[in-house]
Amino acid sequence: IVVDTLRADRLSLYGNSRVTSSHLDAWATSHGIVFERVMAAAPLTLPAHVSIFSGLDAHRHGVNHDGRVPESIPLLAPLLQQAGYSTVAVTGGGYLHPRFGLDRGFDQFHYWSEDAVDPPVTELESNVDLALDLIDTFDQGPFFLFFHTYEVHDPYLPRSPFFEELYGDAPPPIVSLDHHREHGPAQGFVDQRRLGILQTGHPGSWSPLPPDMAQIPFDLYDSSIAFTD
Repeated sequence: IVVDTLRADRLSLYGNSRVTSSHLDAWATSHGIVFERVMAAAPLTLPAHVSIFSGLDAHRHGVNHDGRVPESIPLLAPLLQQAGYSTVAVTGGGYLHPRFGLDRGFDQFHYWSEDAVDPPVTELESNVDLALDLIDTFDQGPFFLFFHTYEVHDPYLPRSPFFEELYGDAPPPIVSLDHHREHGPAQGFVDQRRLGILQTGHPGSWSPLPPDMAQIPFDLYDSSIAFTD
């Protein structure tokens, strides 16, 4: 299970004073191993997942922002498939769409499409239901299920009832990142990204987040983590 763009320090397991991940905390402390120091292989979805599935650092596998996995790189799913496993993926799509090549070795590779559900539900809700249905079909033999979600990814959305518990009943804005990038010697070659508000009813309309709303992104983000948990 991979929760894309999940910050460790927003989990109560890793010290967030808010209880955002009580179910994960209970599972991790009773059944899992908790790593206290971990570095992501890359700051982007695709190269990070190629590292997860290949065991290679990003500079070795060479897949960047929107490349395709070379056929020459061995991946986990084909190895498990060869060992007799049934292999299924349920992903949030985007940079985990099959066109990027991580579907290799999966008997089934499902990805989220917002147009494919009626009535509309969240990507996470739809894919959890699908994954549970698929698990029920594995009545014999070993299986490997890869589950991925963008639930806590930008844009940051309020999830009930968790957001109301943190922020109150006032209708919240939709907070997103400003993806306009300026980098060079003057900026230290660091992307300059800012949080701002997406204007409801005006697609693409973005305004800087005012100082008195500085806490809201934390509330929105934490509500998505609690919803995922």
